[in-house]
Amino acid sequence: MARHFRSKIDAWLVIVFVSPLVLLAALIPSTDTGSPLLIFTVTVGLILGLGVWLVLTTAYTIEREELIVRCGPLTERVPLRSITAVSASRSLLSSPALSVDRLAIAYGKGARVLISPRDKQGFLTDLSNAGVPVDARPDDGSLPPVSATGSGSYRSGGPMHRLCLLAASVSLVTPLAGHISAQSDSGLACRDRRDDWQACALQAGGFPSLSSATVQPGQREFRYWVSVGIGVPHELLILRSNADSSTGLLLLIWPRKNFDSDLARTRCGQRWSNGTAGLCVSPQSGTRDWASIFRQLDEAGLAAVPGSPIQSQTCPKPTISPDGVWQDHLCAVYADGISEAIEVRTVESYWRYQFRVLPEPGDAALPRDRALQHILRCAVGWSDGSPC
Repeated sequence: MARHFRSKIDAWLVIVFVSPLVLLAALIPSTDTGSPLLIFTVTVGLILGLGVWLVLTTAYTIEREELIVRCGPLTERVPLRSITAVSASRSLLSSPALSVDRLAIAYGKGARVLISPRDKQGFLTDLSNAGVPVDARPDDGSLPPVSATGSGSYRSGGPMHRLCLLAASVSLVTPLAGHISAQSDSGLACRDRRDDWQACALQAGGFPSLSSATVQPGQREFRYWVSVGIGVPHELLILRSNADSSTGLLLLIWPRKNFDSDLARTRCGQRWSNGTAGLCVSPQSGTRDWASIFRQLDEAGLAAVPGSPIQSQTCPKPTISPDGVWQDHLCAVYADGISEAIEVRTVESYWRYQFRVLPEPGDAALPRDRALQHILRCAVGWSDGSPC
């Protein structure tokens, strides 16, 4: 009848395994929100799951003709008739053992596997009953010790040993390294991409890109981007809603060279900055009826925008007159002005839409876009000549 023995677990191993998780708990609040935080949390969970899996599955089974050693997904089978010696060991070599109170099983031609059965004496007794030459007396130190290098040649148990060592190392190191790498990479991205200063400003304030952010069921996040030109901060209105409430925040986005100007100091509340850009809360982010703004946007046809975007005005092609003369037509052009875009994120979808500076005049959706722009300009304090 097969006998199953679980691995003994040393207290120091639990401390070494848990300590990095405590450190990670302290680091999580400083991690960006949204998708990066989700990826970070899932990664930690998977690695923790791997460690728990190894702890729960590291065990040894004595069957009629073989010793089966299991560690996670790997299984090693040692024929009982090939075992030549069993010795006490406190070696720290990688092995399918969760304690340093170990047994060294020598078998075959120079192979050895280190294990740590919790019921060591029961394990030795069962090996002896199976015909394996071992000393099954109580462990009073009479079993010959084996050093880390042992006597004679040593050949590890192969992939199993390496897997157990790798799993322990990954469980302890990867989450922390991943956190540091994420922070380092994001910082390098902003220093190396000066043209993307709007994204860098949001990063400085801890606002993730909406395209990669996550929301809960029933929640919706809306962003309205508006810019006028050089020297004037870009504005970003962030609206969030759920079944019970709606909130709003108006942010000003500055190139780093303008963030310390008198204009910035007079227009900014709470501030964030890095080497590329600056971000601050506008004083106009006071209490407003954000639910009413959301309702107006919905009534104006916000949900229909992705399915029926307005086309930009096209330039007429030259024509030939009846007398064979080429006739050119004037095209509308613009060099600067207001640029406006909106983004919407729900659990089901994400979309972004750029309002056309020169829309096609006869487009059926033009009144909808004009209504949306009027609502949003009023929300950020702009005036387009119409009463808000």
